[in-house]
Parts: sequence; structure tokens; C-alpha cells
Amino acid sequence: MRCQDDECLILKGCGLGPEVRAEVDAHLARCSRCSDWREFWLALHERVSRMPTPELPSGLAESVRRAAHAELVFRSDKQAARAPAEAGPAVPGFIWAAFAAITILTLGFLIPGVQDFMENQKFTLGTVLVLILILQNTLTLVFAPVVLRRQRHFQGG
Repeated sequence: MRCQDDECLILKGCGLGPEVRAEVDAHLARCSRCSDWREFWLALHERVSRMPTPELPSGLAESVRRAAHAELVFRSDKQAARAPAEAGPAVPGFIWAAFAAITILTLGFLIPGVQDFMENQKFTLGTVLVLILILQNTLTLVFAPVVLRRQRHFQGG
């Protein structure tokens, strides 16, 4: 056993098992340095245990409690004042920009697709694809703000 290990085990004291206690005692019998350290530690522990417990000044506990309460109130007020500013708009600006861009693109494809359908009175592959794109974009744009609001609600925002 190394001296450092023995010192740590001595500090643990009475919580040692019988096998470990036997190893520590064997080391102390061979090592005068650790034996002296153990005697010093026991004497120090004895002196500290006999010292009287210091008395707290009257009112110290109450003033600490009041100061801690004031700090907690200050922090919660500060956090509550900051929360609305950090929350941001209900729907982020980039969503509105995407909404505008997709709306313009959809109208750009919708008008020629409808005109082609009105002239030919039949569905071509291009007309069907434009209608599917329009339907997809419409559904996405209609439900994206709803999904974002619900997500913020569930996240506590």
C-alpha cells in the first residue's frame, strides 16, 4: 500500500471494512511517517471536536433569508420583464417571406396553367403538375403558422 492511499483511508476513519483496516494497520506498523501522520490527525480531530460551537450573531439568519428572498424576487422580475421581448413574433419573419415568395411563384404558374386548361379543355401533364404544386403550396402555407404556434405552445414559448 502506498502512503497516499493510507492517508486517504485514515481520513475515512471508521467506515473501513476489516480487510482494509488490517492493510492500513500493517502499513502503519511498517511506516513511521504514516504512523506519525495518523497520530497528528487523531490529535487534531480530538482538539477540534472539543472546541465550542461558535454562536451566530443575532439576526444574521433572518438578514440572510431576507437578502436571498430579495435576490430571488429581483431575478424573477427581471426574467419576467425580459421574457416577452425574447419571445419574438408568433410567426417568424422568414416564414412570412417564404409565404410571399411561394404565393408569387404559385400565381405565376397558376395563371398560365388555368389559361391553358381553359383553351384546350383537357388536362396535360404540365397542367396536372401545376395543380399539384399549387395544392401542395396552399396546404403548406395554410398550415405552417398553425404548426409553428402549436410547437411553441408545447415548448413553453
